[in-house]
Amino acid sequence: MSNNTLSCKSLAIATGAAMTLAAIATAQPVSTQAAPKLSTPPGAMTISGDFFALPRCPQSRASWRVNIAERDIVQGWGTWDSVITHPGNPMPDLSAPAGPLPTGGVLWVDRSLSPEALLRWDPGVGVTNMNAPPVTLPNKPTDVICGEYILLIDGSGDLYRRNIIGNMAWSFLGSFGPGTEGTPAVAEHGGVTYVALNDAFGFLHILADACGTQTWHMPGNGQPGNNPLAYCIDVGGGMPNGKFHVTAGYANNNPMDLYEAGWDPGINGWGWFNHGRPAWAQDFVGAPVAVRDGMLLVQTTNNNGVLEVSSLEYQNGVWNWFNLRSPNADAIEPESLTGEFGANRVVVRGKSGHFWMLRDDGNGWFWHDMG
Repeated sequence: MSNNTLSCKSLAIATGAAMTLAAIATAQPVSTQAAPKLSTPPGAMTISGDFFALPRCPQSRASWRVNIAERDIVQGWGTWDSVITHPGNPMPDLSAPAGPLPTGGVLWVDRSLSPEALLRWDPGVGVTNMNAPPVTLPNKPTDVICGEYILLIDGSGDLYRRNIIGNMAWSFLGSFGPGTEGTPAVAEHGGVTYVALNDAFGFLHILADACGTQTWHMPGNGQPGNNPLAYCIDVGGGMPNGKFHVTAGYANNNPMDLYEAGWDPGINGWGWFNHGRPAWAQDFVGAPVAVRDGMLLVQTTNNNGVLEVSSLEYQNGVWNWFNLRSPNADAIEPESLTGEFGANRVVVRGKSGHFWMLRDDGNGWFWHDMG
């Protein structure tokens, strides 16, 4: 595996006093040296394990530049120079990239612009400002669903859908109140796309057939536990059969548990199942990630407050927790876990600036330094 890495120094420096969108004519990777610490968390992973990040490099005291960086699982890091130049301070406030798009491009939210905007980069085209939905302060969008849409939650807690193939307007799908944030989770089953999000009050909402009839459901009363009362914190881990996984906190301040929300044939409706938490974990951090049916990974803190990755795996009819720990050489950053269903791997960002891949090679899970 290549150890090539990405460096701010290896990139051409853009000019301009104001923010510019620079169209990049070619999509040829520029080679590399050291991963910058100022990158966004990873995102837009492909089924083969390639992923993207957005390095933010100080160009001068007056400006920053943002670049699109792709980590090819075989060839190492590549980048396209000077896609955006930002004026002044502070450092550009960017979401992790989402995608990849059918073109091989990515999307991200830039909160440094006025107004905030959803930006899109496509190889051979460059950066396009897709604007924001009617209300600003958008959250990171979902990856592409149904081959043509993305979803995002805006600053008022409203859910919007946008066609990324044509030039359609934003479509309003529902309102969940100020304070609702994060990226909706997605699951597929039988050709139907399910989307889940938790509102600002800790209630889970599931949208069935998000690209078609759009029917909303709330498992139980929308909360995973009643005695003691539990509130949804982060939702993710979409699996077949429309299953989602939710980290939940309790009104009595008990440690968090991980719940599964899905269709329960026994009650002919949506219900909850409590997977608890591993014995070594004090808490969950961020949304869980499903890498295959019956295999879930999530960030946990151990008894010493160290951030690790734990897995929940379905084996021989039983769910079991496993401690996959963290890279020996680095501490991992919270809420930096990303993956792709079917890829059998996840990526986190380390505090050193390196990205770390945790991969199942058939003989167990192993950490790999991606630079």
